[in-house]
Amino acid sequence: MNTMIHRRSLLLAVLALFTFVSGALADDLKARMSARLPAMDGLRATGKVGENNLGYLTARTKLASKEQSLLTAENADRKKVYTMIAKRTGESATVVGRKRAARIRKLSKPGIWLQDDNKRWYRKQ
Repeated sequence: MNTMIHRRSLLLAVLALFTFVSGALADDLKARMSARLPAMDGLRATGKVGENNLGYLTARTKLASKEQSLLTAENADRKKVYTMIAKRTGESATVVGRKRAARIRKLSKPGIWLQDDNKRWYRKQ
């Protein structure tokens, strides 16, 4: 039950990113990111990847080829989303990503590896 609530919260947070972005590209990004969400949740839950302070995923251990491909695709799509939001808000993509990282830290469930603003890694309690 708690896992289901957590997944819904993260999905809603991902989808909230798209309130600033519209059009076919946004729909495609949303579909790809939503489809990858279960796999990304699994990688985070096992501690293989963590959420860094820039709004991207970072491998914390050697990943299998398929896992690395998923991580690379997720980060590429996050970059596209941050860039699109930055164009609409007048902020830089880096600022958008940092704000997203702060939101991810707040919404993440215990046990997930996170990076604080000082680049220190910790497991959320």
